[in-house]
Amino acid sequence: MLIIDEADALFFKRNYVPVFPPKEYERELELWRAYARFFIWLVRNYGVVHEGSVVGFRLREAFRDFDAVFKRFKEFVGVIVRRKDSFLRELLVWVLGDVIKLSGVVNSIYKLFVRFCESCGYDPEDVLNNDKLFKENVHRWGEYFCL
Repeated sequence: MLIIDEADALFFKRNYVPVFPPKEYERELELWRAYARFFIWLVRNYGVVHEGSVVGFRLREAFRDFDAVFKRFKEFVGVIVRRKDSFLRELLVWVLGDVIKLSGVVNSIYKLFVRFCESCGYDPEDVLNNDKLFKENVHRWGEYFCL
């Protein structure tokens, strides 16, 4: 459950990331990026979006395609947390098992991305499609989280 605690701290504590993150924050920033990329993929493939907001998920379809979803989860998040597949499978089942929590997390991540993009003067699609922007603008994350 350590990974969940780290993710909660990263996603929901507004004063978490300093303006110029020291080396010890690199793992947390990479974890944030990994979870964000997975949830963006999940929204694009299994999300129900209405007027720009995620309003639900086709979770039955996601569980039916669990191997494909797990493969993407492992590709994005698994390489960062470096845990056994059994732990990652349980974590993914936990994430997909509560649609209210999942929708809240995805909405929070989406809002974080939009605010990050606005603070850096980028279009959100450019940020989502160009990973280089994360590294080039990491010093702006502190300003973004403190808004």
